[in-house]
Amino acid sequence: MSTVMETVEDRIVTRPADDEAMDAVRGLLQQHRGGRQAISSRVIGQRCGVSRRKVRAIIQYLVVSEGLLIGALVDGQKGGYFVIETWEDLAAVRMILSARLAEIAARDRALVKAWAREHGRVIQPLLPWDDLQVECQV
Repeated sequence: MSTVMETVEDRIVTRPADDEAMDAVRGLLQQHRGGRQAISSRVIGQRCGVSRRKVRAIIQYLVVSEGLLIGALVDGQKGGYFVIETWEDLAAVRMILSARLAEIAARDRALVKAWAREHGRVIQPLLPWDDLQVECQV
């Protein structure tokens, strides 16, 4: 029997089947070093001939399974993926991850409270601590 967490973990570390696409994405990202050189998933997909979903899956694999320093910034037209080269790049990426983590934790806590209210049963939140904060110092 598979748990939810095992399913998520399996999805995270699954190697994308298309080695040619993975090599193309890896090679293109090597040309985009530092946050100021970020490239959008749309452009990566167009240049590498894959969908944006596939681009995200490949980048997830390259970061989680191969340990590549690939970051993402969400800054309107300047956002996108890039190779992290400086502490400042890493701190900026981690601040975005921290905010996303806090948003997910808040939503989960709201669902846990609503479940308890509607069904009279308390369940454990995914992230059990109350004040979720990740410090990124530069």
